[in-house]
Amino acid sequence: MRMGTKIILLMSVVWIGSSATKVEITTGWKPELGFVTECSWTLYSNDSLQSVRLYNNEQQFMIYRPENNGREHMQTFPLNENFLEVHCVENDDRGVTGKCILTLELFKPPVADLTIACEVSGERPMFRMLKKDIIVSTFVPPTEAVINVVPTGQSAQSVILNCTSTGLPAPSLSWTVGDQKVPHDFSGVVWNKTSKLWHSWSLFSYSESTSEATCTPEVNMDGQLVKALAAMYSGASRVVGIQGVIISILLAMLLR
Repeated sequence: MRMGTKIILLMSVVWIGSSATKVEITTGWKPELGFVTECSWTLYSNDSLQSVRLYNNEQQFMIYRPENNGREHMQTFPLNENFLEVHCVENDDRGVTGKCILTLELFKPPVADLTIACEVSGERPMFRMLKKDIIVSTFVPPTEAVINVVPTGQSAQSVILNCTSTGLPAPSLSWTVGDQKVPHDFSGVVWNKTSKLWHSWSLFSYSESTSEATCTPEVNMDGQLVKALAAMYSGASRVVGIQGVIISILLAMLLR
């Protein structure tokens, strides 16, 4: 083999290795909107974009072709009473780089996870293609528990505590006093159209004692218990807090 031929072959290997088609796909939760999935691509430097095919659970639902749709294209699809908006754009004249952003906006709770696939193809004659997929897990971890005291106008020795947390799916709220698990009095969940999450609440009648009442948000995901940061309420700390306020008022009056 001649030296010139060796150099040409070596240059070809380097060029192919450094210019391969790349496709990246990511997904995540966007508060007060829904789930956003992004498919971005980089083609061979001498190629141009022929098409991007998008799939939902292996079913093709959209083809983006710059030749027909232009350098930028947007389309919306109904999906189980929610909406999937797709926005595709080329970053240059030939579409060597670009991306499609898929936004699943939630108007109702999602019923299941999705598998979104993105297949990118270069132009003729090679039609170099690469397809990648990702699972859009419709799971948002429960938020930190918050406990509020519900006024009852009854005995100061007993209060009603309201614990709340949000997430997807709806978190369960578990009460303990000291080390003992105790049942709640009432509980419920409601879909929040603003946060796009389930809002869970739980009421518990607490008698003043030295033991703390603890509320822990929990979600069972595929057999694993996911817990959020718990909230605690102590009758003793409540009394100390009131005494501190009274002392502060008395000191202020004496210093006048």
